Amino acid sequence: MLCEYCGSKMQPGNRLCPFCGLTASGEDHSSTQTASFETSAHQTASQSAPQAGSRIKTPLIIFFILLILNICAITLVVKSWDIADAIVTWQVNKNAQTHIQELQSRLDAQDYIGYHLYYQNNNLYACSELDDYDAVSLACNYLYYLYETAVDFSEYREYHFSAETLPDTVEDFTNYASFIFSVEQNYSYDPDYVTDDKLAIISHIQNQAKAILVAYCGLTKEEVQQLPDLSYTRQYEIMERGLSSYENQ
Repeated sequence: MLCEYCGSKMQPGNRLCPFCGLTASGEDHSSTQTASFETSAHQTASQSAPQAGSRIKTPLIIFFILLILNICAITLVVKSWDIADAIVTWQVNKNAQTHIQELQSRLDAQDYIGYHLYYQNNNLYACSELDDYDAVSLACNYLYYLYETAVDFSEYREYHFSAETLPDTVEDFTNYASFIFSVEQNYSYDPDYVTDDKLAIISHIQNQAKAILVAYCGLTKEEVQQLPDLSYTRQYEIMERGLSSYENQ
């Protein structure tokens, strides 16, 4: 039995509290107080449980929201590229005849570097009506790379003569020249790509490539005439000798 005034423990039947001196009514409030404590504890636990659950759920909700946003962003980027490609293709094919005339004028002038630049700048890879120009376009493409490498080599010779870079330079020249000299064989599977008029253009491109090799790479006219009939390994050896001859100049 507990005192109803100070809460001290009292002996059963003793109505006078030995601690506070007040007379108790004799009713046992211990069970009432215990029940009150249990009710309060239960309410506290009930209130705490949802709060703990909410603390766990909040990061998960944020994670899934961010995941969904990222998926949407990636999808939007992919779709935007597809839409951009579709627009480019539509615009190129819409003006296909104008592009063909412009390219043909450059071919007639044997301006194969200009052909390549116009082709690239106008994204003509998307023009289906230029498919039969594929062999010529790639030959112009590699002629441009050959010329660009030759000019870079002549301007930065000290760099290209280092032990680390010279083999790469020789390999670049050999790769470009080897493709130019074999483009008609590479496209012989499709007669539309290597008709007589296109073979004549490719032959002119090959002659320009030979002139570049003589002017910039130290090869003789006799050597460049032999290159188309040589293996890749032999072409590499001749190119290496020619480029290395500049080292003592």
